Amino acid sequence: MTTFRPKILRQLGDLLSPRDKLILAVLLLMSVIFAGVETASISLVMPFITLATDPTSALEQANYAKVYHLLGFESTHRFVIAVGCVLIVFYLLRAAYTLTYTYALNRFTWDRYHDLATRLVSTYLALPYREFTQQNSSQLEKSIITEAAYLAQLIVSTLRFIAEAAVAVLLYTVLLFVNLQVTLVITILLAVKIGALTYLIKRITTRQGVLREQHQSRFYHLLNDAFGNFKLVKLLSSEKQIVQQVSQAASGYCRSNIVNTTVSQLPPTVLETVGLSLLVGIVLYTLLTSTDGHQIIPIISMYALALYRMMPAAHRMLYYYNNILYYRRSLEIVHKELTRPIPADGDDPVQFTRQVALENVGFNYPGRGSVFDSVSLTIRRNEKIAIIGPSGSGKSTLLDLLIGIHAPDQGRVLVDDIALTPSNVRAWRRAIGYIPQNIYLFDGSVAENVAFGKNYDEERIALALTQARIYDFLQLHEGIHTQVGEGGVKLSGGQKQRIGIARALYGDPEILVLDEATSALDPATEAQIMSEMHDLVRDRTLIVVAHRALSTQYFDHIYRVEAGQLHTTTEQSPAAHPC
Repeated sequence: MTTFRPKILRQLGDLLSPRDKLILAVLLLMSVIFAGVETASISLVMPFITLATDPTSALEQANYAKVYHLLGFESTHRFVIAVGCVLIVFYLLRAAYTLTYTYALNRFTWDRYHDLATRLVSTYLALPYREFTQQNSSQLEKSIITEAAYLAQLIVSTLRFIAEAAVAVLLYTVLLFVNLQVTLVITILLAVKIGALTYLIKRITTRQGVLREQHQSRFYHLLNDAFGNFKLVKLLSSEKQIVQQVSQAASGYCRSNIVNTTVSQLPPTVLETVGLSLLVGIVLYTLLTSTDGHQIIPIISMYALALYRMMPAAHRMLYYYNNILYYRRSLEIVHKELTRPIPADGDDPVQFTRQVALENVGFNYPGRGSVFDSVSLTIRRNEKIAIIGPSGSGKSTLLDLLIGIHAPDQGRVLVDDIALTPSNVRAWRRAIGYIPQNIYLFDGSVAENVAFGKNYDEERIALALTQARIYDFLQLHEGIHTQVGEGGVKLSGGQKQRIGIARALYGDPEILVLDEATSALDPATEAQIMSEMHDLVRDRTLIVVAHRALSTQYFDHIYRVEAGQLHTTTEQSPAAHPC
């Protein structure tokens, strides 16, 4: 079948490690053994029926007679019973092997899902920040949760297809020896039927697989947007419109699955009809051509059992073929994601003892043109500086260059005259405590949110919360184990901000960065927090980004970003709050 063409095999090979390929080879060998065992379980029935129905004639054959005399049997009755017991033991062993094979196959499949999902998470977290901001988070989540699982189904379907194909081939070979003419007629009839089914299934299923991915992507996207803007949805009373859009996407996804499931049931219906018709035809043909009544029953039994096993095998082959086509899009998505070039960030040491500087730095976003061109800035250790400017002026981008989130397109970022590069950027980032404008708190305890991404240490957590001036408030509730709710809905804006400060202080950073961290707070809360921050950073470097003017009282320098340039300023708004 055309599905097993080099592209799919190459893409699977790219995603599997050498160890995975070795395990896959073992599973393929087990599939062949499985096929041999299945074939033997069918093939042994005809000789046993021949022996049981006419043991005297059967013992005239050399093989039966040799075993009979070698084992010292004196009664054909006991010999038949012994052979029957051996067959029963064989079928028990067959069942045990089948379970072992199935377990090994399922374990390999779901281990691959675990591995692929983990690698996707690792790949996305390793993306440069500029590239990550161009991605759709719902699409990333879908690739990790859904597409990786579907790819695992494609892998198991491929292995199952090979196993069933091997069973069909071996049983077909046995039938050729039983009766060549009848088997060739069966071959022609089945080839026509299966060929027509395969063509029909391929056309329908390939298209539905693409539609499934498209509708599911939109479904994830709509859910992400609706839940991420829940307050706005309530304010605009747009629940009905959003539900309608979600319903349309879900309806398209369901329709694809309905069509795919229906098509997958087409083969058993057709093949069952064909199989029963063939069996009746074989009985009639055998009766018309055979004059020996003792030979009719074993031959009919052999074909009956072979067709009984081959028809389901053919059905399952078409079913797995259908799955391969349906989930092929998942393979393409995961392969594309895991083979994208990802620059590796190193962990070489970098020391911040004197200063950090931007040297003729230029930067641009794709499709938005240049943000900066030849900007230079020097910040000495323990200095307190502010960067101000209107929204969209590039002050946060300038900050991201300083802290190593963005790499400049031109110029250099120097830490004590050592250029910041991918080989040492991780060490530099660990020296920074970052407090963003929007503090993201996940549904968990205060302690878990403070220690996010770092080793959990309750003493250090309590110290950071004390420094952030929120520890006493938490003691009125459940202490550091107080639950914050998803997004911090159980806390006020000021309390969320203080937990954000505690999170930044938890790593004992050398540089504390506030990226418009108080812009969403009321003036009184902002003034209080900024005043407390000044007490916390006496022996640290402080960088504050704000869109409004700040007091010069507590800053060594204030810089204004405007039109892609950086200017030193001493201006101060009359309503500015002390830092």
